[in-house]
Amino acid sequence: MNWFQKLAQGGWNSQPYPQDIEHALEHLSDFLGYKPESYQLIPLALVAIESLPDDLSSWLETEPLGARIPDVQDDVSWQKIRQYLEQETSSRNFSFIVNAYRQGTLGPIIIHSDYGVLDGRGRVNFAYALGIPVMAFQLEVQLAG
Repeated sequence: MNWFQKLAQGGWNSQPYPQDIEHALEHLSDFLGYKPESYQLIPLALVAIESLPDDLSSWLETEPLGARIPDVQDDVSWQKIRQYLEQETSSRNFSFIVNAYRQGTLGPIIIHSDYGVLDGRGRVNFAYALGIPVMAFQLEVQLAG
């Protein structure tokens, strides 16, 4: 494994954070009309952006490989990546995403097979610009009815 592959894999936290799960459930409730009480998170590991079950063209704002991933210690290049992302996207602060990725603590995105990305659009824009896969979990719920 070369340094790029190691960095691409190592920048993600292995589990979603509670607030990300909560945001995903809230987003899913917009589609379902109720907030699911029972759910299961299934780890999908690293997923190519193009494989996500979503119409990315309706909200993805970065260009593929719009930024080149630098060495973890290269502060100036990471600052340029943050500036590029903030310039290309609408009203997002990418400082947290860039710093969390560099520290290996960036939370995985959460997706649903029918409704796409439920939480993590900023992280998807980040990964797409760098040409790296995203760490993803699939949220499954017991549907009412």
